[in-house]
Amino acid sequence: MSYADKIEQAHWEEHMQSDSDERTRYCPPVRYVAGWNMPGYLPESEPATFCDPAEAVAYLVNTVERFWDQDYESAETSEERLGLDDKWLPVHTDLHTGLPVDSYCGDMSLHFWIMETTE
Repeated sequence: MSYADKIEQAHWEEHMQSDSDERTRYCPPVRYVAGWNMPGYLPESEPATFCDPAEAVAYLVNTVERFWDQDYESAETSEERLGLDDKWLPVHTDLHTGLPVDSYCGDMSLHFWIMETTE
């Protein structure tokens, strides 16, 4: 993850934290936990918790699109760029098919998930 991406992630987490007290007051008993990790490893960052499932989906869509853009920018040939759609499109599509989400990118290098919780 580049320095700019870490800053963007920190801003997102700060925004979510600043809203957490307000959201907790009005949050229903069921919450949605969203995150991603390399298969077999713990997440690099703390999973995010949302009251609204649409917010959880938006969080992961933003993350997937950021990774997709990074890969696209670093691809050196048009053939590499074409292969990126095969990597990212499956998980991007799965994020829009309903909950719970339990999806892997096309090359199985990252696992993305959204789960309901009452904790």
